[in-house]
Amino acid sequence: MPVYQALGRREQGKTTLAYWMARQVRQRVVYDPRAIVTRSDGVGRVDRAGELPAAFEALAADRVSELVFTPGVEEERDFAIFVREVLAWPRHRPVAIVFDESGIIPLESKLFRQLLRTSPKPMSLIFTAHRPVDMPVLVRSLTDRWCVFQTKEPRDLVVLSERCSERMATVVQTLQAREFATWDDRGPNGTLRVHRDPDVWYMALDAVPASDPPLLQFRSVA
Repeated sequence: MPVYQALGRREQGKTTLAYWMARQVRQRVVYDPRAIVTRSDGVGRVDRAGELPAAFEALAADRVSELVFTPGVEEERDFAIFVREVLAWPRHRPVAIVFDESGIIPLESKLFRQLLRTSPKPMSLIFTAHRPVDMPVLVRSLTDRWCVFQTKEPRDLVVLSERCSERMATVVQTLQAREFATWDDRGPNGTLRVHRDPDVWYMALDAVPASDPPLLQFRSVA
C-alpha cells in the first residue's frame, strides 16, 4: 500500500498533482470536500453518502473509471460511510484513493486508522494538505513519498527536517511557482529530487481529457 502526500499553499498545484498521480491508476476515487474536481467524462459523481455503495459497485464493475465524492453537512458521518466502502474494495484490484484537503477531514477516527493499517498492496492512498503539520502523525509515519511545494513556515520545516532530511527542508524554501520537491522514503537512505517542469503534470481540473494519461515518470533535476 503506497502512501503519498502532496503539500503546498493555495494555487501551487497540490490537488492537481495528486489527481495526476491518481490517474496513473486505471480506477480511482476522489474524496473532494471542496468540489474542485469538476470533469464529468467517465466519472461517477456523488454528493449523497447514501449513494456511495451503488457508486462503488459501479466502479468495481467497470461502468465508470473514476468516482468523485463531495460530502454534505454531516461530513464526519459521510466520511465514515466513505471509508467503509473503501475498506470493502476488492483487495486484489488496484485503485487510487485521493483525500483532498486532509487538514479538514476527520483522519483521526478509529475507522480511518483501520484503513491506514490494513489497506492491501494494490491500493494507493494520496493525501493533500496545506502544511506537513496538518497531517496526523500516523499518516506521516506511513508516507512513502512526500511531494512538497514551496514551504517556509518554521514548524513545517522542522517536520520535513526530522521526517525527511535537512536537505529537503532547505530545498523547499527555494522552490518557485509550481515546482516541488519529492522525498522518496522507500530506500535505505531516502531520495530527494526537485521537479521543475509543470507541463508534465499540471492541468485545469475542469478540463481534464477523457482518455487516461500514459504511465509517465516524473522528470526531475537532482
